[in-house]
Amino acid sequence: MYERFTLVDGLTRPDHYFIEPDDRCYYLGEYTPRQDFSFSETNGLIKNLKKKMNLRGTPQWRYKGEAIRTCGANLRKIFGNDKSGMTFVPVPPSKIVGDPGYDDRLIRVLDIMAGNDDCDIRQIVTQVDNMEPSHEGDRATIQSLIDNYSIDQGLLQQPRGDTIAIFDDMLTTGRHFRAMHSVLSERFPRAQFFGIFIARRRLPSAAETFSNYSF
Repeated sequence: MYERFTLVDGLTRPDHYFIEPDDRCYYLGEYTPRQDFSFSETNGLIKNLKKKMNLRGTPQWRYKGEAIRTCGANLRKIFGNDKSGMTFVPVPPSKIVGDPGYDDRLIRVLDIMAGNDDCDIRQIVTQVDNMEPSHEGDRATIQSLIDNYSIDQGLLQQPRGDTIAIFDDMLTTGRHFRAMHSVLSERFPRAQFFGIFIARRRLPSAAETFSNYSF
C-alpha cells in the first residue's frame, strides 16, 4: 500500500514536458517503461489496471478488478473520510461511451475511494471521438484534446469546495492534465486545481541509458 503522495517537482518535471512550474501534480508510484509486471509493484499495478476491455471473461480479467480495488483503497487511505472540500474529475478514457473498448476504470477507482462517504465525483468532461491511448503512441496536441472534449452542462454547478482534483492513472507528458485544466478553469475560474495520479512515467537518466550498452 502507498502511504502518501509525492509532488512532481523540479527534478521530476522534465519527464513530463507539458507540466508547468505552477502546476501541482501528485503521484503514488513510479512506472518504468519497457519493463514487465515483475519490475516493480507500480509496473504490475498499472499494467493490470490498463488491461483492455476485450479481456473480459478471460482469466486475465480478475487482475484488472484487483488493480481497481487496490488503487481505490490506496486513495481512500490517503484522503481519509473527509473529502468534502474537493471535487474529483476523472480524465476521460481514450474510447467514447458506447464503444466496446470504453473503459470506466477511473470512475470505478474513485467510487471505491469514496466508499459510503459524501464525495463530489463528476464526469464533467467526455470525448466526442475516440483517440489513441497515450501509451500506444498517441501524439495528439493539447489543443486537439481540448477540441475533442465535450462538457456535460448538467454537471457544472459550483464545486462544493474551492478545489478540483483532476484524476488520471498515469502521468506521461502531461498533455491530458493541461487540456483538462484548460477546459475546467474556463468554467470554474475561481477554483484551485491539482492533479492526482496513480503513477508517473519515470524516464531513465542518461547514465542509466548509457549503462544498457556494452562495448
